Amino acid sequence: MKRKEFLKLSAIAAAIGPINTIFSVGRNKLNLLSFLENEEKDIAPVSAYVQENFSILMTWLSKNGWAAYLKDALGVNLTLTGDALKAELLKDLDKDALQKLKDTPDSGFDDFAGMNLIKPGFPAFSLLYHALASPRVRSSAIKAYPELEHIDVLENYIYALADWQHLKDIYEVKSNDDMVMAVFAYEYRPAFKTPHHEYADMVYSRTGVARIGQHDINYDTINRCYTNKPKDGIPVQKVAVVPARYGLFIAKRVKFNEIDLMTTGIYKPGDKFNDKDDNQRTFLQPIRKIFHHDILLMNQN
Repeated sequence: MKRKEFLKLSAIAAAIGPINTIFSVGRNKLNLLSFLENEEKDIAPVSAYVQENFSILMTWLSKNGWAAYLKDALGVNLTLTGDALKAELLKDLDKDALQKLKDTPDSGFDDFAGMNLIKPGFPAFSLLYHALASPRVRSSAIKAYPELEHIDVLENYIYALADWQHLKDIYEVKSNDDMVMAVFAYEYRPAFKTPHHEYADMVYSRTGVARIGQHDINYDTINRCYTNKPKDGIPVQKVAVVPARYGLFIAKRVKFNEIDLMTTGIYKPGDKFNDKDDNQRTFLQPIRKIFHHDILLMNQN
């Protein structure tokens, strides 16, 4: 590391809270300096479709108590519009207010590891995303919890805001040959349900497990998940279909020690499919979700 970069990292280490721990272990193999930059040039424009859906989501948040709840907790104003709202979403949160929220019993924010309402390209480090997607965030001030469609809109907006070249710098992508398109089953989970157990995070799998049933799907909004319990008014003797959630991502080829892996440690005689040889395998690390009306795709034409 160059001396200038070392001094800069040393100067900010005390101020970045849990982020410092996340990057110090080196598991994520991300460029910390690039990650912490929030310069205007690193923010990408979003399509009119993505922006419109996000604006509709913000209206929904205001009507259902989320804007007031986050204003009381953090002093943020989600009723702004245009560039003023974008600046509010991207700015660093007040450290004392954020820490107070995280220390509040049963707030559900104690396992959040970011510093902004939105961190472009990183839903897990975006407090607004954590608020909507974490099943541990519940409050009597909230009138309604989000459907999966609401979470998906916010997720797409977060990814869309990230400048593609800047995102590649963060993930230290050296060549386009290091990247592939891949479908993952994925889910946002509390810290205790992630491989590393340190903070709430996205978890990904190349295999999604869905379950058949006798009734239509039922999304449990307060628990932020599909449930096999049928919708209200339907006899519970039969179960509902439980789908898995899939997404298309641009992924980077990585070695086993560059990411967190869920391991079993259970090997049966004659079992050819286990994780004991993971150190000899190449894995895929999702770095950018792809979705409809994505400017990143439009720019490739």
